Amino acid sequence: HHREGRPLLDFPPARPSRRGRPSGDRRAVALRRGSRLVGAQSAPLATFVVTTNADAGDGSFRQAIIDANGTVGADSITFDLPAEGTAIDLVTPLPVITDAVDIDGLLGELLVTLDGGAIVGDADGLVLASGSSNSTIENLEIRDFQSGGAAAIRVESSENLIAGNVLWSVANGVIVVDSEAANNIIGVEDVEGQATGEGNEIWDFTFAGVELDTAGTGNHVAGNTIGLDPDDQPAGGDRGIAVDATAGSVIGAGVGPDGLGGMDFDLGNVVVGAEFGEGGYGIVLQNSGTTSTIVAG
Repeated sequence: HHREGRPLLDFPPARPSRRGRPSGDRRAVALRRGSRLVGAQSAPLATFVVTTNADAGDGSFRQAIIDANGTVGADSITFDLPAEGTAIDLVTPLPVITDAVDIDGLLGELLVTLDGGAIVGDADGLVLASGSSNSTIENLEIRDFQSGGAAAIRVESSENLIAGNVLWSVANGVIVVDSEAANNIIGVEDVEGQATGEGNEIWDFTFAGVELDTAGTGNHVAGNTIGLDPDDQPAGGDRGIAVDATAGSVIGAGVGPDGLGGMDFDLGNVVVGAEFGEGGYGIVLQNSGTTSTIVAG
């Protein structure tokens, strides 16, 4: 799946993405919540380059994750794949990520694809496990993770950015789970009331596009397109965005200085679903513990 108008890494002027949002400014990675403050982000300790589409072995994405996990501190994973394709067909589940890492799947104007169709049994696409706080996953296409309660991306740590990804043919898009999983950004970043970066596109899912499930506080879901396929047809599942037993979440625009929602409409999510009205929900806030939630924009 080709995406027009993808940002390059030298911070070009913003260009419209396929969904029409500004996407040129990638400096948002340095504007992260918590420890990653403007001007304070250090360079990665090591960069691991993926040079083969193979499932495993030297130069593979699997090996890059293993190497990044074994290198203490924030690292990065980039891709320099052969010209014949950008898809990585996985045979077994990838290792969970246990240390901070920035993964950027942008390869020219294309996104690197992780395909889980050949994996037997339940498997998530990528898992940010305990120890992986302050990671970034961006510009990946992740598809065919449909078994059980699988997610294209599962987040179990804090202060992470999940942005600019295409997630489809999955049981769930993004699941943020674990009481320690706080202050994660799923989609665009709210930088002083303005949308920065690019949201995720999530469709053809069974259960939830984005779910905050017994997660920590301060998670922000903004600027995503959920349940709309590339032909702009409804392709959602049971719930577009679900907040379950999770407090202090922001869905869409946050709270501006006037006490109202943020002024940038690009912070809002577009949520469409073929099953809404037939037992499904666009946005659902459910179960005890779901308090102090903002839905705006």
